[in-house]
Amino acid sequence: MGPSGFVYFVDKAGHAVGHPEHPPDAEIADFSNKPYVKSAMQGEIGAEVLFDPVDGKEEIVAYRPISDYEWGVVVEQPADIAFLVRDRGLNRIILVSSFIFLLLFLAAYLILRIIAAINNYRQKEKIFLDSIGDGVAAIDREWNITLFNKAAARISGWPQEEVMGKPFRNFIKFLRERDRTENIVFIEEAILFGKPRQMEDKTVLITKNGREIPASDSAAPVFDQNGKVSGAIIIFRDATQERESQMLRSDFAYAAHQLRTPITSALYSLELALGEKELPVIKESMKIAHQGVRNVGRLVEQVLEVSKIDQRRVVPEFAPVKVLEICDEILKLAEEIAKRQNVVLTASPISGALGITTDRKILCKALLQILENAIYYSRPGGEVKLNVRFQENNVLFEIEDSGIGIPEIQQALVFVKFFRGSNVPPKVIGAGLGLYLAREYVNLLKGNIWFKSEENKGTVFSILIPSQ
Repeated sequence: MGPSGFVYFVDKAGHAVGHPEHPPDAEIADFSNKPYVKSAMQGEIGAEVLFDPVDGKEEIVAYRPISDYEWGVVVEQPADIAFLVRDRGLNRIILVSSFIFLLLFLAAYLILRIIAAINNYRQKEKIFLDSIGDGVAAIDREWNITLFNKAAARISGWPQEEVMGKPFRNFIKFLRERDRTENIVFIEEAILFGKPRQMEDKTVLITKNGREIPASDSAAPVFDQNGKVSGAIIIFRDATQERESQMLRSDFAYAAHQLRTPITSALYSLELALGEKELPVIKESMKIAHQGVRNVGRLVEQVLEVSKIDQRRVVPEFAPVKVLEICDEILKLAEEIAKRQNVVLTASPISGALGITTDRKILCKALLQILENAIYYSRPGGEVKLNVRFQENNVLFEIEDSGIGIPEIQQALVFVKFFRGSNVPPKVIGAGLGLYLAREYVNLLKGNIWFKSEENKGTVFSILIPSQ
């Protein structure tokens, strides 16, 4: 009951006896009209919560009769004290329940976020694969198909749902034209040696409806987390148009050829990342795939620019512009490439007052083509310098590198479309369009471009643009 409660008796007349607020020498307290006293006098046992108007609080009143004496006993206690233990217990239960609910909510939220991230990654991966124009199929060590993109389905005529998980050779049949024998050596060697292999020339693909189409491309191995070959990726495309036109060196045919390496590299890295559990390996694979896609984008942009120039759809719009703004723009764009190639990029001081009337966009493209070439063909740790100076009402831009240089015997071909020097490292991806584009851009601006180069020592390209 505690110190806040008390007990008292009522006689058979309903008078309070032993009430702490009504001592014996005080006036007799008549409680006969109180409901709980009446209930006790009638032999009832119970408890009630009543409001005490004096204290303005609720009280618990318990009562029972004392039959032998026809009296009753009453216990009173403030409700907040009486229910304290119960309330504390309820509060604990509510607190613990709330905490558990919060943990469950957070766990469910995190699980949903992880599921959403995984689904998003898979969706992006599917979009990426389905966006590739070449047919892409992946197989495991048992030659069962584990991946088949939309282009593969379109070229072969076999829907994705019909081939997934089934033997590759039951659906995709490559035959040599010369002897009509099956041509899968390039796939077998990719799995056996763990290196990409090209499809043999003059190979045809037998489609679902029995039609033969010229096919070409390559296969690359897929590695598991232990570095062992777990299958292969086969890339193939319909070469009908190439065969019919006999334009193997046409702009787009050549560009498509150059796109194979970065696409194969990107797909190989993506497959490695998909089968990998170690985060550092996944990040490295995704980094390589990202670079491959960037190379593809760069080549595609160059081919599109060549197409626009050849169709005379590039028209310069001359306007005043600060030379410093142009240099800042191209240096900022080339800075990331320089970092990746471990090349130092520097520029001579340029006056903010130096102005020129030209097409800013075209000039930036011309300078950037030269600057990017200088970076890509420089050795790691090398330096590429941009120097600008005013010369007889013209602005002279000089881009100097200390890279591989251009062989003297090939220097006359530098500005020819699709030309690439014989000393270009294999790791440098390109289509031989950068210098051709730079020259065409400079011509549009009524300028001049020339160079000096020495093999294994470096090259200096000079671009002279009229100031007005």
